[in-house]
Amino acid sequence: MTEPNSERSRAKEEQPKPPEQAPETESRGMDYGYKPEDLTPERMAEVREAAARSRTESLQTLRDRFERPKDRADRLLFHSSRHSVGVGERTRDIAALQVSNADKAKMLETLTPEESEAAIERIQTNAEILALDHDRVNTSVIVEVEDPDAKHADGTPIMRKVRKRSLKPEEVEAREDRQKALEAKKAKVGALGGEALTPEEADFLENFKKVGISGTNETKSADESEAKLQEARGADGSPLFRKDGVSKDETFAATVPGWDKQNNTVEQIHLSAETSLTDRSIALSDLGEAGHDPDAYILAADPLLLEDYPDIEEAVRNPEKLDEQTKLNVAQRIVEWSKSQISFAEGRKARIEGYEKEVAGADGTKEKKIVSDLDGSDEDVKERMKAYFNKFDESIARARAVYEKRLALFSGEKSLDEAFEELRQLVLDNLEKYAEPV
Repeated sequence: MTEPNSERSRAKEEQPKPPEQAPETESRGMDYGYKPEDLTPERMAEVREAAARSRTESLQTLRDRFERPKDRADRLLFHSSRHSVGVGERTRDIAALQVSNADKAKMLETLTPEESEAAIERIQTNAEILALDHDRVNTSVIVEVEDPDAKHADGTPIMRKVRKRSLKPEEVEAREDRQKALEAKKAKVGALGGEALTPEEADFLENFKKVGISGTNETKSADESEAKLQEARGADGSPLFRKDGVSKDETFAATVPGWDKQNNTVEQIHLSAETSLTDRSIALSDLGEAGHDPDAYILAADPLLLEDYPDIEEAVRNPEKLDEQTKLNVAQRIVEWSKSQISFAEGRKARIEGYEKEVAGADGTKEKKIVSDLDGSDEDVKERMKAYFNKFDESIARARAVYEKRLALFSGEKSLDEAFEELRQLVLDNLEKYAEPV
């Protein structure tokens, strides 16, 4: 069976790599700048109330934009309120685990134990409410491409619909050139007797500004989120939320995906030893289902596939419109996607627990080193994080069971129509469960 043109989607596209991580240094601890007056019961009550309002606003925004949007093409089956709630909850957990023993000792130099706990709660709250907003801007366009491996009975190619959220830098110029040409063509229509735009050309112009270069959605999400949080003020007029010493330009940057060919999984190309506690917590949470919540990991797989490939959703909802070749093609892509969930979880496990990689040594020569997504953290933090992400093996086993069950449908004992009907019902059941309110 052919592998679907996804990987947890745009991550396989070539993206620039950041410099190799700097050598780790022993932490001297951070107190994060909280003072006793920031941690009084009155101030903490203000923080909690403002956080509850922010959470409500974030989830309402996600529901309006992606669960019931005006344009059906903007509806997202995976990147909904459920995904962001899960990321927020894990981020809150991870943020507390990321506060090292050295950090806690540093805090106790100027804070009481009760104040230190309150400071950690504020760190958690800052991270959680930002995490809920990490996908609040998620613009995309749907394009049709020929399937490279499948044709209809008459020899014409089977078409896929692919959701694109970002462009590689070299694609931007070509799109801009086409936009200018189509705008000129549009200007000649009517009184000038010009040729009318085709439906595809009109759609291209309408959606031209909806997709940008890699990282655009993350940057716009950060802009909206931080503007909102700046409005949250205490009774004395001071801000209730902050980024714990991280510049705005870094917000959500660590969540930008790339493809790790060595481990056959998604990496986060800007996550490094220097990434802040807040952004590291959000990034690790964003890809954290396989290691922490197997139920969520298994349930999310189908919604993500159908979000990235709208033609598959159309097929499972309207099987009567499919010819035999298209039905087989869709089934192959679903089954192969199920198989890819095994390697995705295996790769994420390697990136958390550590794997051997060739890196540049201090003298510029290449050397092999054990690296992980936890590099830059103190040893006590690494141990806590590995204990938190301790469900990889369960996720891998369950993903394998899903794949084998789906593959067995097409063993030859059932007709294609019977096997496809069972497969699509499995997928639709997952979509329905995933869409339940959170």
